[in-house]
Amino acid sequence: MIDMDALYIHIPFCAQICAYCDFAKEITKPQKRKRYMKNLITEIQSHESELSNVTSIFIGGGTPSILDEEDLVGLFKTLKKSVGLREVIDITIEANPGDVTPRFAELLKSLGITRVSLGAQSFNEKHLRFLKRTHTPEDIDKAVFNLKEAGITNINLDLLFAIPGQTLEELNYDIDRALQLDLSHVSYYSVIIEEGTALALWIDKGLVQPASENLEASMFETVIDTLVEKGFNHYEISNFARPGFESVHNTMVWKSHDYLGVGTSAHSKWRGRRFYNVKSIKKYNERIENGEYPVMEHYPLEPMKDALLMGLRLMNGVDMDWFENRFGVSLLEAFETLHESLENGLLEIEKGHLKFTRKGLFLGNEVFMKL
Repeated sequence: MIDMDALYIHIPFCAQICAYCDFAKEITKPQKRKRYMKNLITEIQSHESELSNVTSIFIGGGTPSILDEEDLVGLFKTLKKSVGLREVIDITIEANPGDVTPRFAELLKSLGITRVSLGAQSFNEKHLRFLKRTHTPEDIDKAVFNLKEAGITNINLDLLFAIPGQTLEELNYDIDRALQLDLSHVSYYSVIIEEGTALALWIDKGLVQPASENLEASMFETVIDTLVEKGFNHYEISNFARPGFESVHNTMVWKSHDYLGVGTSAHSKWRGRRFYNVKSIKKYNERIENGEYPVMEHYPLEPMKDALLMGLRLMNGVDMDWFENRFGVSLLEAFETLHESLENGLLEIEKGHLKFTRKGLFLGNEVFMKL
């Protein structure tokens, strides 16, 4: 029996569907939510014998903060029994800023949650409305205040750049507002046009123009330079942390640890393979209630390629000695196309680590597509 190191729990419910989001989610209905949570707990319990080594738990979605007190208390009772929690050093939950009332913040603290990731996206009301977010800029400020008052200081803010119509001036305003909150972590992502989203439909119809590649690159450069100047460690392509506050869970994933995902559409890497659960809540419920596994599909795990792709996301890159010791072949022998990326100045070797150059950060897909 091989234990996994991290546990991901998917909560697929939202109050409203955002214009850019393609994650598995539905508008919440209390009866449906209760049934799902009951089955989610059953799935966690079915893995109890493999969960003894878990040191990190991440509750994502969807919008986990849409769960009521009964839902969350029931989930954590199960986690306490099935995982133990004593050896867990990090428990993160994603939250919508508008959900984080003083009472909710106190509940999170009482449950043992150590880190909260707030889906802020922007401090600009115009952009929040465009993205179909339900919170206001003031809600972000209140959420951070309420969490700190409750004793939760490890707070991440998810923010977006290259929002259609966003200017560099507006981006700088968002960064300044985030810095005023004295946060331990910031995740900054460019807006990706995902097929099947409202945003993709608007662009197809010519109603919206996506940000140009040059503007997107300028914005990413601005994000990096400003946050690093203000003392954040740029430790992963899209993630910035105060020293010592890097995401434990995500770093495990990037460093090729085994992890289990439970709930609809949750992905896992475990026992030398990858697999993911069914995306439909209806099918998920039916499978669990019929005593069946909710896994939809297994797909091949290429350990060397996985270690390279995940490791290159980290700013320190891939430890070449570690790679060779683990796989019995040097990294540059295993992937000969890396030589071309080194020659083109997209990759470099520094202190025994293969990593992106500054230029490579903006052209990473050119490297990945050749692997």
